Amino acid sequence: MLTPETERSSFYFWTHVRNFKLGDLAVSELVRENFLTALREDVTVIEGVQAGLDRFPDKAFVNIAVDAGPIRARRVLDALIEKERAGRPFLEVLRMAAE
Repeated sequence: MLTPETERSSFYFWTHVRNFKLGDLAVSELVRENFLTALREDVTVIEGVQAGLDRFPDKAFVNIAVDAGPIRARRVLDALIEKERAGRPFLEVLRMAAE
């Protein structure tokens, strides 16, 4: 899960659970290495996207069907931030988010 830290940096949280060969250190190391490989690939892509955003800051996003969830989440967060900035009490903002 990517969680923004600043305008240009994010935290990347991940976890994995398995229910087989729990005591096998070789399997643990294999799983760890596979996750690190995937993480490195993600970093490459994320850095490439950021480079494109930096190069073309005014370019409009092209949204596709798979973006529907994140787009909705961004819109909800934007609305909550706007309401919070307008001085609405925190609990009122949370109730609005649940609607």
